[in-house]
Amino acid sequence: MSPYKLLAGNNWLMQLDELEELCLGAYKRPMLYKGKTKKWHDKRIQQQEFQELEKVLLYSCYYSQHPKRNDWSQLLEDALWAHRTAYQTLLGMSLHRIVFGKAVKRCNLAFNQASKERKLQLQELNKLHLETYKNSKIYKEKVKCFHDNMILRKEFKVGQKVLVFNSHLKLITCKLHSKWDEPFVITNVFPYDIVEIRDETIDKIFK
Repeated sequence: MSPYKLLAGNNWLMQLDELEELCLGAYKRPMLYKGKTKKWHDKRIQQQEFQELEKVLLYSCYYSQHPKRNDWSQLLEDALWAHRTAYQTLLGMSLHRIVFGKAVKRCNLAFNQASKERKLQLQELNKLHLETYKNSKIYKEKVKCFHDNMILRKEFKVGQKVLVFNSHLKLITCKLHSKWDEPFVITNVFPYDIVEIRDETIDKIFK
């Protein structure tokens, strides 16, 4: 790796030792704040310092190469060095490891084995889907049988009071208006659930 880097927009060279001092020696350097010296513990200033360092490394890697970008292979080692030094934070790990908590997984390049594993996973998903469908169908059938058993057959008797559903169509109906008319008294019961009722207010018989 070359010990010098050419920076963009500047006609001067920066040595790698100076970059290392910027990155690693930032915590040891005191700063003047209101006439007093205090240690480098301000997180915002640390972030600004690392951002400046990243810009310097980016410009040095981008603008020192040929316009056609044919010499990227020569700068690979420098780019790796920049990646190692730029993210040496207090945690001492890269951004991917900070976010995900683990290293990057290696890709499985055995395509035949990977395709077989994927097929097995899809078959397991289809099996789980079919099992859930069958379980839901069985559950619905059991619930329906339970509710059907709870339904009692209504038998009308003479003297009972019943409500009559008003099925007349009304264009404008009130929200709190009930469709069930006032109770009627059963006077006679016929087969096939036919009853005869009497309105006590009007004293009129309906069938």
